[in-house]
Amino acid sequence: TYLGESAFCGCNLNGHLVLHDNIKFIGGYTFYSCEFRGELILPQDLETIGEFAFSGPYYPPYSFKDSNFFSGELKLPASLKELQQCAFAGCSRISGTLEIPKSLTAIQSRAFADCSSIEKLILPSTMDVIKNGAFAYCYGLGSIVCNAVNPPYVESDAFAGVAKDNFAVEVPEASVAAYRTAQGWSEFKRIVAHRELVCRPYFAT
Repeated sequence: TYLGESAFCGCNLNGHLVLHDNIKFIGGYTFYSCEFRGELILPQDLETIGEFAFSGPYYPPYSFKDSNFFSGELKLPASLKELQQCAFAGCSRISGTLEIPKSLTAIQSRAFADCSSIEKLILPSTMDVIKNGAFAYCYGLGSIVCNAVNPPYVESDAFAGVAKDNFAVEVPEASVAAYRTAQGWSEFKRIVAHRELVCRPYFAT
């Protein structure tokens, strides 16, 4: 149920990484700089991911060398309560949609820095703070949906390097004005009301 700090650090493992569902704690640096190539399957009961747990080598302030080549979408379990700093930094081949579970109220510093292939970010209604450099240099971002009614506090450089004028940030309709003046969010050029697309079957008459 517990993977200790630095347990597999620098092991040059290859292929998919599948962790069984009873694991609840992954310590700091557990899979740091392991050079994985393939999919990452996280445990359904996981509660804590420690600092630098899956990241590549770190070069301050935000630069991470590509090392862990996890590919495909990263599915964070609904049970996750703590995601520490730099947890997935430098995992540049994680792609598609990254959805943050409601159990997380904060994104820690540089947690996803240099995850340059993530295309869409969905933040829950419970999100409270996005810390320094959390999504720095996520160049592939082309969509952000934030479901929090009150704009989460965005620290400096949380979205450094993201093309803030290339896409719309979608937020609750009643909160559009608040986001447009909130620290960090005001840097995005387009903030619009989020409306879920509902598909209904068509019946010919």
